[in-house]
Amino acid sequence: MNLRAWVGDLDAPKEADREAYQPITVIISGLLWCIVESPDAATTATDGELWIDAGPVASLKEKPAIPTVPDGAFAWWIVVRQWNAFIYIAGMDASFGE
Repeated sequence: MNLRAWVGDLDAPKEADREAYQPITVIISGLLWCIVESPDAATTATDGELWIDAGPVASLKEKPAIPTVPDGAFAWWIVVRQWNAFIYIAGMDASFGE
């Protein structure tokens, strides 16, 4: 996944430093599954960029109906704001690359 990650400093005096982004590539090794929810019917077209938030599935208060993962694997949620929908992904390893 090619992303632009927020690396800004909320306490920085300049807006450019508060809103700093850096391109990154997330590489998933040993992909177990990837589930993409259908976008909300009320969504509109975007300019090609999507805003996301993410975290481990274990952090969700309400657990989604997704497959379990074996020991040593990870499962993360990604919410796409413009879609009002989630992507769930599980794999054996993830790293940052070029």
